[in-house]
Amino acid sequence: MRRAALALAAVAPVLVAQVPTPPPIGGPLPTMPGAENPHGPAATGPREVEGRVERLTRGGPTPVGGVMVTLHRVGPDKEGPVDSVRTDASGRYRIRYRATGSANAIYFAATSWQGIAYFTAPLRATRVEGNAARLSVFDTTSREAALTVRGRHLIVSSADSSGSRVVIEVYELSNDSSKTLVGADSASATLTVPVPTGAREVMVGQGDVPPDATTTGPGVLRVLAPFSPGLKQLSFSYRLGKEAFPAAFPLERAASVLEVLVEDPSAAVSGAALKNVGPVAADGRTFKRFLGENIAAGGAVTVSTPGTLATKTNLYILGVAFAVGVGLLGGLARTAFRSRGMPRAVVLTDDPEVIAREIADLDRAHARQGAAADPERANYEQARAALKERLTVALARRDGDA
Repeated sequence: MRRAALALAAVAPVLVAQVPTPPPIGGPLPTMPGAENPHGPAATGPREVEGRVERLTRGGPTPVGGVMVTLHRVGPDKEGPVDSVRTDASGRYRIRYRATGSANAIYFAATSWQGIAYFTAPLRATRVEGNAARLSVFDTTSREAALTVRGRHLIVSSADSSGSRVVIEVYELSNDSSKTLVGADSASATLTVPVPTGAREVMVGQGDVPPDATTTGPGVLRVLAPFSPGLKQLSFSYRLGKEAFPAAFPLERAASVLEVLVEDPSAAVSGAALKNVGPVAADGRTFKRFLGENIAAGGAVTVSTPGTLATKTNLYILGVAFAVGVGLLGGLARTAFRSRGMPRAVVLTDDPEVIAREIADLDRAHARQGAAADPERANYEQARAALKERLTVALARRDGDA
């Protein structure tokens, strides 16, 4: 049961990060088709989605008959399942429904296969069919070797008044197989990554792995979430005291690209044949950037820092640095991944559609736990309230009301 809950919670990225996200460049995002947008479908009225559920394998797609497809609605006024149908022998499904309520409501279809949930993109048009309504599912495997590191980022801040520094780590992970990676049981990790022994305040941040699908132990972060075929992002942060430096960061896995950003201009970085490729500016701050390609497993990267202290280091600045770092690597990682010919997952940003789907995931995971979820109700309600507040802000920003 816990695996099913984790699987549902891990499908859409978790966007409640520990760092604020700056407004989108260029102003508010376009308004979703609706009552205020005559170029899209009406906010209310009849709609239809007709698609197919396919199981993707190395040999090609195979139709999946007899599985349930559920249409979901998530909006600022209400959310929940709208209707469900079973696929026919050819894997096809069709759902007719009526759009109601808020013009900002989002509709999408979902199905599950071997305990993992899969979603369509938001259904924007009055009638959606073809690729936009296709649901691709995958068999599962518990072989950890299915994951490879396309890119790894390491961002080290300047010291604060106590001498400690915030470190952000970002992994770009690809599942190059045709199967979704799951743990051998509900307590088994699909991925483990090293964390310095003296790390404090370890927090999972923005990315494709939700915080409640991870556990931490001495020197390790364990991920319990499934990894479907495609590219996924794991990010987390922690704080290291001044006694931890020089700090060694183990290279336990090979990586196509390794990037290290250090804010302190006097810091030194060594190991993995990294090259200093020049500074990166972010919001008035400058980070030294070190880059390496085709990094072998083994060894470590060492960051040595001077004793001087920065006067203004905060998580907002680190959030900007995080965005810069991921942006620099994103093209490389995705190009490398696409060359393998496998479907890729899209690393989404903070937008209303993704947050709405995260609310649906949270509700479904809580409902499937049933009575066993009662002790966790306070955490569930708190997390849900936070997501709804974030959805309200995101909708307002997108529609120009922020």
